[in-house]
Amino acid sequence: MLGIGLLICLAIYIAIIKLLVRIIPSRTHKAVLVFMAVAFPLIYPFLHKIYPSYHQFISLCEASDRKIIHSIKHIDYLYLGSSSMCKNGFEDLANYKGIECDYKPKENREPGNDRGTFRYIRGENWSSPSCGENCLTKPYRIQKEECQLSCMESVKIEKFTNPFDHRFIKKEIIINKLYLNESTIIDGEEVLAVLKNYIYYPYGNTWAKILGASSSLAPRSYCENKLFIHNTEVYKPNGS
Repeated sequence: MLGIGLLICLAIYIAIIKLLVRIIPSRTHKAVLVFMAVAFPLIYPFLHKIYPSYHQFISLCEASDRKIIHSIKHIDYLYLGSSSMCKNGFEDLANYKGIECDYKPKENREPGNDRGTFRYIRGENWSSPSCGENCLTKPYRIQKEECQLSCMESVKIEKFTNPFDHRFIKKEIIINKLYLNESTIIDGEEVLAVLKNYIYYPYGNTWAKILGASSSLAPRSYCENKLFIHNTEVYKPNGS
């Protein structure tokens, strides 16, 4: 917890100041030390805003090249990605002829899911009151799987029609300060889209982890306009 980490740092800080006050003989120097000791914790949380690294972070977040779509493909069957489940593509099935995924729920209610290469199309009950908008609002996994089994029809296929690779890379721009989180959608050897988000550590990413205590994560900032990318942005339904 952040509060516990701050209390630990504060206790260590006060102990060091008390020790220095005892050691320093001059009253004037003691007064200066106490003043600086009080002022520093009040100023330090905001000092990073004058650092060049912080201004670089802000500049990168405001750049126009953070999300670039290089190519758009029009398709009939949408692959949802590695380790995907078709229950998560219920809304997409309204726009595509079918959705494809790696898992499907076991119809006998056994724990786990069947692994394979599956395509789902709209079932006979797709237009019934129990499906459609009603299924889109289901909050729990088991409810979504019930909709998947009752509103869609599954077909075992040999391979995915439009497979893609969604790669995530974290790069260090400034040591212990500024990082790039890059997400890329790749179809074969072709890069379809690139997304960039940035993380800034105002106090660094080493000793400041104590401020996170049990989480072991240093305080960090993200771009105010955090961006996202989805495969439906590059794989559009035919006719759209």
